Amino acid sequence: MNTMKYTLAAILSAVIMSAAAQSVTAEAWQKRLPFPADASLHPVHVFIERTLYRRALCAVAPANALFISNEYAALDVRMKAAGMPDTPGLARCQKAAILLAQIPELADVRTEIVRYPDYTSDKDSCPLATNSMTRFYHRYAAERLRLFRLWPRVTSELKKVRPDEITGDGMPAKTILLTFDDGPSAHTPSLADLLASRRLPAMFFILGCTTYGNNAMLSRLHSNGFMLGVHAYSHSNLTDMKAEMATSELSRTAERITAATGKPARYFRAPYGLRNAAVLSTGDGLKLRHVLWNIDSKDWDKMLTDDDVIERVLRLSLLYDGGIMLYHDIHPRALRTLPRVIDYLTAEGYRFSGDCR
Repeated sequence: MNTMKYTLAAILSAVIMSAAAQSVTAEAWQKRLPFPADASLHPVHVFIERTLYRRALCAVAPANALFISNEYAALDVRMKAAGMPDTPGLARCQKAAILLAQIPELADVRTEIVRYPDYTSDKDSCPLATNSMTRFYHRYAAERLRLFRLWPRVTSELKKVRPDEITGDGMPAKTILLTFDDGPSAHTPSLADLLASRRLPAMFFILGCTTYGNNAMLSRLHSNGFMLGVHAYSHSNLTDMKAEMATSELSRTAERITAATGKPARYFRAPYGLRNAAVLSTGDGLKLRHVLWNIDSKDWDKMLTDDDVIERVLRLSLLYDGGIMLYHDIHPRALRTLPRVIDYLTAEGYRFSGDCR
């Protein structure tokens, strides 16, 4: 425990220094965190995150009853599978859910939390429903509901087109798969160095048109143990193409990967997550299984600061208890934000996987 506190203190110190360099005060930075930086993650933190999201769903669009009901059911499954020890009467996770359901705005967490004898020794570390947290979940709920309304005219990571798609929901608890789209690019070598220095696995979904002159980079990624998947040849909507063109988009990129690594690609990710049954069938013909994500960094969004991206990634990692994280190696933001994301998740017991099976 002392070692854990020392590690977390060191991480907090590094984060504060980094934040100060970006003109963000330590106090403001800590308020943005989805869990306290000075204490190991307690199950109650996770329940607060998930309860905030539930309430945001209801507040943003109460008319979407079926969608919200499905979200509740999915989160309940994740909560009950958390593996927390039983307490007399109800399991701890059930007691926590009941507790949080009784707190109207989570403003009374500090007083209500005394129902947890094992948590009251450090009440100051209990997170509050700050405006930042509330705003985040309202924005995220609205984002998800927008995708829901567009479905199936515009498909996305919201849900599966076919049961065998990989979305991140099936990953083991507290497990993260890092994925990067649209490379290789000028940022890919530095990103590979960062991951190798941390001994972290990852998957890169390759854009075929960027591979010319980059065979050595593909070979290096493969040699370093990173898995390479097919994105497409160009970054175009595969659902708008005839079958022959969609096949060419995937097959040409798969051939480039095989030529550079000597190994066939096994997975693909459609640009923008746009796919239909025909696109998935095209992948079947090339022995490629489709991979989506459930933790979207939105590192491409110029309206988000680096701190916003970190907050988003950490909150969604807590909300879904791990999963498949989406970054892009054509943008420099992964290099700026991933070190802090990795430090926090590692300190809280998350592990990084190199495969989505």
